[in-house]
Amino acid sequence: MPEPPRFAPKTPTLRTLYEHSGNLRGKPGCSTVLINANGPLVAAVCLIKDAESGGPRFDPKPILEQRRQGGNLMLLCGTCHALVDSEPHRYTVKSVTKYNKQDHEAGFKAVGQTLRQHYLADISDDAGMIDAPVPRSLESYIGLFDEENVSHDLQDADTLRDTITEPADHLSWTDLDDFLKDRPTDLSRLLLDLDFSVFD
Repeated sequence: MPEPPRFAPKTPTLRTLYEHSGNLRGKPGCSTVLINANGPLVAAVCLIKDAESGGPRFDPKPILEQRRQGGNLMLLCGTCHALVDSEPHRYTVKSVTKYNKQDHEAGFKAVGQTLRQHYLADISDDAGMIDAPVPRSLESYIGLFDEENVSHDLQDADTLRDTITEPADHLSWTDLDDFLKDRPTDLSRLLLDLDFSVFD
């Protein structure tokens, strides 16, 4: 019977393995980090169910794609990989799967999920936190157009300020509304959204 072909795990599968490893090996009792401070990678990808008939923990059932999925792979240091593969009677599919997937990876997967939840919970809409002044009088409304309060459309702001500082008998909210509609700028659109009823 011909041996089944061996294919390397796909990049997304390897990425997930490394993320869930916490940079630690999958075998209890081993303190080797998989990537040390100097950068060399000492991790070895170990098959839980081997593809070769003479290999450790051989299982003829899984199809090729299942053999290179994350559920059939674990990360070990080189020494532990050799040990686990040399003693398949001691390191059975059941025991290796348990301490790798349930005990080791599950803890780091939970850490990642907790961090993700905290991150999403901390995201807030800052718009609700901004204390924007609401003009309650014509004088405070005109004050919105002082140079220190206007970040854009300064020419428009000057024209508008000059227009609304005319004597009150020449000013109506309708005139102001028409003035703004004739100038489609960011500032004008912002002012059109203001509730002018506070001045009545």
